[in-house]
Amino acid sequence: MISVALFDVDGVVRHYEPPDPVEARWGLPQGVLADAAFDTDLLRRLTTGVLTREAWVREIGDRVGNHRAARDWASRPGRVDQDVLRVIGDLRAGGCPVVLFSNGSDELRRELAALDVTRHVDGVVNSAELGVAKPDRAAFERACEVVGCSPGSAAFVDDSPANVDAAAGLGMRTHRYTAVPALRQFLDELGLAGVGRGASP
Repeated sequence: MISVALFDVDGVVRHYEPPDPVEARWGLPQGVLADAAFDTDLLRRLTTGVLTREAWVREIGDRVGNHRAARDWASRPGRVDQDVLRVIGDLRAGGCPVVLFSNGSDELRRELAALDVTRHVDGVVNSAELGVAKPDRAAFERACEVVGCSPGSAAFVDDSPANVDAAAGLGMRTHRYTAVPALRQFLDELGLAGVGRGASP
């Protein structure tokens, strides 16, 4: 029986829409800021709490040779998917708690509060606070400890195939997020009340 649903943040609840005009504004090649920001080692240090978000942005600026452009790029708030929030609301109304589980930074909780997301969920598990990030097996184990559930009693929703595969390996019921209708079908198949019908107006 599913006792809790764990939702990823970026790519599920929050989205950054292309095309991004920041690089054009600063005369930089398209994609150079994202390439610097999402360098595997740099991102790992951010999402495991080794680097603060401020230090991450500074490092991006160092790598592209333009700190103002890096700050501009990093200041984008993103867009909250209201349809996904409605799914979350339906889950909670049916008695299933929803916890956000994100590879985040030390600023994640502030960002979610600024986007008015926090009040729509029952908790936040942040990799930067755990000291380990998805898809590391230990991240999922620690998340379950924090939430107080077993892997087998958790539904996990993420847009990353690697994260979904890792969660499934621990026994979580998993869904790779692409769109709301498929998400509702997955949750409905788990027997979570009202979700498949789209209970929220």
